[in-house]
Amino acid sequence: MYAKGQIGKLDYRVAINKPFVNGTAPAAVARNSVATNVINENYATSGYFDWMFWDKESNKLPFFVGSYLGTKKVLNLGLGFYNHSKASLYKSATDSTYQNHFAFGADVFLDMPLNKTKGTALNFLATFYSLDYGTNYIRNVGVLNAHATSTATESWAGGGNLQPTIGSGTITYLQAGYLLPKCKNKTAFMPYATATYKKFDRLKDPSFQYGLGLNYFVSGHNAKVTLEYQSRPIYNTNAANEIVKNGSKGQIVLQTHIFL
Repeated sequence: MYAKGQIGKLDYRVAINKPFVNGTAPAAVARNSVATNVINENYATSGYFDWMFWDKESNKLPFFVGSYLGTKKVLNLGLGFYNHSKASLYKSATDSTYQNHFAFGADVFLDMPLNKTKGTALNFLATFYSLDYGTNYIRNVGVLNAHATSTATESWAGGGNLQPTIGSGTITYLQAGYLLPKCKNKTAFMPYATATYKKFDRLKDPSFQYGLGLNYFVSGHNAKVTLEYQSRPIYNTNAANEIVKNGSKGQIVLQTHIFL
């Protein structure tokens, strides 16, 4: 069940979710001092509240447009949360404890025209997440990873482009872009940069990552191409069995977006 709407400058969306399982038992969890997801049917609640200082955004779709390409002047402050009771199980050498999943996030979003005649615009997003999914909980994720199950790994996270992505701890993310003047054929380019700082409880060292990209708007958001270089951390265990950062690698992402 969910509700969403707008009251003046306030945009809100709240939800109550009831997970259910049919004929599946929770997986066995080893005693390794690390919280692991377990199947349960407890209610999960979530909400996001966004205060729109300048122009108002539409909430007809479940996601935001990301940039209005100089057609709106937007400054928003958002706060959100997610809570799922007893969604993790932590087994130490002497005890077993069910633990909650709780996430809190805050963000500032700025999107505004700089020169309406030339069509230039500034885009900026800053977010902070505080995540608690249980003792030392962590997930390694690799998007479109063709080598996730490879046994020849050089990183504690696993094969291919797997990296620590979600876990108990904090994440700070910054994104800034500049919309260049439109070309004669009405297309436009937006170079942008990103920075991510992750500090997870299970890892001894935090990680800093960056990205450099270029959006090519063939027909606004209806047809666009994005090319981005992203860095990613490499972790391994040391002699004391601590998970430490010992380098980084990169990846190039090319994607297209068609919206009808």
